[in-house]
Amino acid sequence: ELGFFGVICVIALFAVFEFYLRFLGIKIVECYQHYAREETRRRCLCVPSCSEYAILCLKKFMLIRALIRIRRRLFVTCTGADYRWDFP
Repeated sequence: ELGFFGVICVIALFAVFEFYLRFLGIKIVECYQHYAREETRRRCLCVPSCSEYAILCLKKFMLIRALIRIRRRLFVTCTGADYRWDFP
């Protein structure tokens, strides 16, 4: 049995892990924005761009929900030939 202190420790560990992974995800997207070729970055047909959308999602939502929304944006919403407005 974990007890009250054990439950608090597990919740705190989860919160730190969640914060760290979201921070790491934002930094990875920022590196992509800085180092990716311009032809690759300009391919997005949405406003805000897919990388900006990913950063917004990682700041606004918990990690799992943010990753689901980012995946939907990349593989469902940002397809075709039309420009779209899609904010998180």
